Amino acid sequence: MNETSAHVFTIPSDAAFLDILSKAILNGFPISGPKKTTVFNLAAWTVFVPTRRAARELQAKLLKDSGQSALVLPSIRPIGDVDEDLLEAQDIDAALPNEISSIGRQFMLVNLIDNWAKEYSHLNLAREILSSPKQAQSLAASLGDLIDSLETEEVSLGRLPEAYQIDLASHRESILTLLELIRTKLPTLLMNDGLMGSKERRSRLLRLEAQRLRENPPSGPVIAAGSTGTIPATRELLKAISQLENGVVILPGLDQVMDSESWASVSPQHPQYALKQFIDELGVERLAIPVLGAAGGKRDWLASELMRASDVADKWQTTLKGRADDVRHALENVSLIEAQDKNEEALIISLIMRRALEKPSGDVALVTPDRDLARRVKSALSRWNIAVDDSAGEPLSRFGAAALLVLLMDVVQSDFSPPSLSALFTHHLAKFGYARESFKEATRNIEITVFRGSPMGEGLNGFLRHFEWVAENAKQDSHPHPLVRRLAEEAWPEMRHCVQRMAEILLPLSDRPPGSFAGHLEALVSVAENLAGSEFQTGEEAAALGALIDALRDEGRRFPDCDFARAAIAIRQQLQLVAFRNTRNQTARLAILGLLEARLIRPEAIILGGLNEMKWPRQSDAGPWLNRPMRDTFGMQQPERQIGQTAHDFVQAFGADQVFLTWSRRDGMEPALPSRWILRLKTIVKAVGLDPQNLSREPWQDWAKQLDQPEKVVPCGKPLPRPAVSARPQGLSVTRIETLIRDPYAIYANAILGIEPLEDVAAKPDAALRGTLFHNAIGEFFGAHPHTLPADALEQLIATGKKHFLPYGESSEIMSFWWSRYLRLAQWIIDGETALRLDLRKSRAEVRGSMELDLGPSKFTLKARADRIDILGDGRARIIDYKTGTPPSADEVTKNFSPQLTLEAAMLASGAFEGMAKAETAELLYIRITGGVPPGELKPLKLPPMDAAWRHLAGLIDLLKKYLNADQAYIPRFGMQNEDDVGRFDHLSRHREWILSGETP
Repeated sequence: MNETSAHVFTIPSDAAFLDILSKAILNGFPISGPKKTTVFNLAAWTVFVPTRRAARELQAKLLKDSGQSALVLPSIRPIGDVDEDLLEAQDIDAALPNEISSIGRQFMLVNLIDNWAKEYSHLNLAREILSSPKQAQSLAASLGDLIDSLETEEVSLGRLPEAYQIDLASHRESILTLLELIRTKLPTLLMNDGLMGSKERRSRLLRLEAQRLRENPPSGPVIAAGSTGTIPATRELLKAISQLENGVVILPGLDQVMDSESWASVSPQHPQYALKQFIDELGVERLAIPVLGAAGGKRDWLASELMRASDVADKWQTTLKGRADDVRHALENVSLIEAQDKNEEALIISLIMRRALEKPSGDVALVTPDRDLARRVKSALSRWNIAVDDSAGEPLSRFGAAALLVLLMDVVQSDFSPPSLSALFTHHLAKFGYARESFKEATRNIEITVFRGSPMGEGLNGFLRHFEWVAENAKQDSHPHPLVRRLAEEAWPEMRHCVQRMAEILLPLSDRPPGSFAGHLEALVSVAENLAGSEFQTGEEAAALGALIDALRDEGRRFPDCDFARAAIAIRQQLQLVAFRNTRNQTARLAILGLLEARLIRPEAIILGGLNEMKWPRQSDAGPWLNRPMRDTFGMQQPERQIGQTAHDFVQAFGADQVFLTWSRRDGMEPALPSRWILRLKTIVKAVGLDPQNLSREPWQDWAKQLDQPEKVVPCGKPLPRPAVSARPQGLSVTRIETLIRDPYAIYANAILGIEPLEDVAAKPDAALRGTLFHNAIGEFFGAHPHTLPADALEQLIATGKKHFLPYGESSEIMSFWWSRYLRLAQWIIDGETALRLDLRKSRAEVRGSMELDLGPSKFTLKARADRIDILGDGRARIIDYKTGTPPSADEVTKNFSPQLTLEAAMLASGAFEGMAKAETAELLYIRITGGVPPGELKPLKLPPMDAAWRHLAGLIDLLKKYLNADQAYIPRFGMQNEDDVGRFDHLSRHREWILSGETP
């Protein structure tokens, strides 16, 4: 290059930037004439590019374009731009302090925020922090972002006192006092440790590099390619490079189509704003900047019109006139796809990527700032077992040993709750010193027996006590779950040993006193290593996790002393912030890139996804710390500049050979709007007389819908099982007769198939448990006093209740709510017993009975356990049933939907109850027991007891005879009281499926 040549070039937005750069370097650019390069002296070149990915891509292209199997490459270095990789400068000034790690600064800020909250405890924000210390974590993270912005723009908080002159709301004054503390304390803390902020250090490095280039110009060429110069220090480096004899700056997509008036209207929201700032600072005329490679084509022109500033949008009337062919040509290989929602958008994108793999070559990249969409696309691709390279990765907390740490913290923070323990046990690294298969079997049994059904006490000790109670109670349970019944005798000792081993390992995390962050971290890691064994340090994520743990150890001294819960919040936050890329089985030709990673990358096809307003571009937000007037006071850029940067990213990607633009009409349950750039594109297309509908070139939506659409939909009717007569039950209890009447399928599932639903893990105390507790206590009390009540009846009834409530003493819900109800109920029962026993010979509680029914070809045993049978003075009986729910009405009983008491009356009249003579029933009585207001209620059935008893018994015999016919099916939900009632086996009968199909045979 001679001295009169321009030192600034540009490559149009619709050109392959790195391809052109690679070929130019191999042709000697920027040297011309006799010094033209060969592949053997490329080492003299230094090339700055925006990102590490761009550096890797350029290396690969140089090797490919050279045609060599090996190549001495130029020095290719990432320059650092906005949030990009730091400059790897050489010859760094030895006096330049090291940067503080992101963890160290976060912990330092948390400490400062704690101190501020104590000093300014009269402020609302400070009081909130003191009452909920975890808020300091999010505040520190947000404050760190502000500090990054200040350091990047090289703005000092020293001007903070000027902000006090601004008329501010009271909460802003609180913020200023906190910022003042940061301004005065943070630099001192950093200086004492010989550290500085990472973004400040980056800017210093960039400026040092610029100074080095000016003072000691290298002999070889220096190229800065692809940077927009948005950081002040970056602009200085670019300026220094452009002034070197063999230096050149190559700008990405400088708009040389735009007229002068439009160029003057470029604002921070425009994609050309940063480039305009830079060339204005250089004093270079835009139109005089030469193009490297071919001039821009029709796509480059269309992008310029698409981004035309609003102030000059009226020029569209002239600039677009007669340009229909140009627009049509520019939009060749551009598809606009409007999805109904995010799920459909992700599915369409996955289809585009999937189809690309059907070709022998060609790569596709999804470029999007929407991480939720990216995750949905990865999930959609997994249906074809396609793993895609996602540049952003996923939080480390989702992988291997890191996930194990998260589960351990969940266990401690939930006070060793069954769901958290169950989740921990299922992790593949959880072994607790056992072989994994042995541990899985033991914990499966523990989950079935201990975690389901009755509530567990709180804490690790509560877990141990609850296990012993369950183990003892299992021996006395007359109706255990089939899975529990089938447990081998040796399973209980094995479970006990496993529980004790788990408690031993988890003990260091139980009831930890407040202390240092380092102490909590070591305890957590030590426990994880003990339960995982040597495998804790294996796996693809091991190196990343090990580095993070080391960093937390190094920086933990900066964190204030705290309890384990607060330390866990900080550890969890860091596990989520570290991005981990699982490269296993990834498809090399597919990629998901963020806007930063996509710069200068030009795959064969680009999908610009998530083009919804508020997503791309994001809403401009000044942030919680500095409002717009305060940012003006500090001389900071307003947030609209971010829109201009993302607009530039859009334009560069829009210039690819094949482009898919996708957006969705809904985001979750909310309607969504297309990006402003989509709306502008449609406006331009309409303005030249074309139809925007033609931009969707293929029926992607239809294809996406067909993926989950069967060729033929066959409605699914009710299941109608007809088991062999010999397999049908030959006996049922009176309570299950009601089930046979209302939901025969439930009898089929339970009594014939032997299926019993498991309770949920850590099921909340429900009405069924409350009813069991109340029933058992009342039944035992009346069983002990069949004739007369003792003088201390109330005290004895309360004592009996205490015995049954004892296993649940650590359940605050049961003891604080149900026990108080039981006390009210006990008083009500004793007060009411006087009236019930006025004409009473004796009372029997929890009395069992059975009765054989002759069905002709076979016999059937009807069984019962009556809550209470009173024998009155005239020898007749009163049958009582205690109900914690709503008792059936007389109409339901009369119509034989709830025949429990009437069948018990028939059994009593037949002498079917143990230890009781035959007796006719004079009264059927439900006693509703709630402990509420009122605590109980007498609900007598107003119907002739014996007439109903014999009628219902005859009806039962007729019903049972029907089931002796092999053609009689066990129909689901035959006579449900309410259509919305939930049956225990509705999921098995696929109720929701056949009810929606409209098939009701």
